[in-house]
Amino acid sequence: MADLLNSMVPLVFGIADGAAAPSTPVALIPAGMPDAADVATYVMPKTGAVVGMLLNSKPTQSGDNVSVQVYKNGAAVTGGVLANSFAIPGASLILSKDTPALQFTTGDLIGVRYTTVTGGTYGVNDIQAVVLAQLGLSE
Repeated sequence: MADLLNSMVPLVFGIADGAAAPSTPVALIPAGMPDAADVATYVMPKTGAVVGMLLNSKPTQSGDNVSVQVYKNGAAVTGGVLANSFAIPGASLILSKDTPALQFTTGDLIGVRYTTVTGGTYGVNDIQAVVLAQLGLSE
């Protein structure tokens, strides 16, 4: 039987103070945390891999999209990008646990940053990303 540390864990991120059309990626904040200045990542309790992503947002103007990127220890993770476009509220992506770039070890910091392509304004609760992490790769 799998225990919590050998299972799928959702890492929920949301927007705290949204920038309009950020030209550089802006951190989404782990659920329940105050803001990016304090903490913008989860510390992984065990070796594992990012195996999926969910994005729930509705870009605010025609031509806009929201793109989220997984970061590991402050660096963008290859293959960990998900986007949606105007009038499409959600998107999902399934990833392989066997992809080395998506794997992490105990103590690694996993975060999510977002960008947009227009001057749409995003505020509290306008963007939510969920990273699905599988802990315990040998199980």
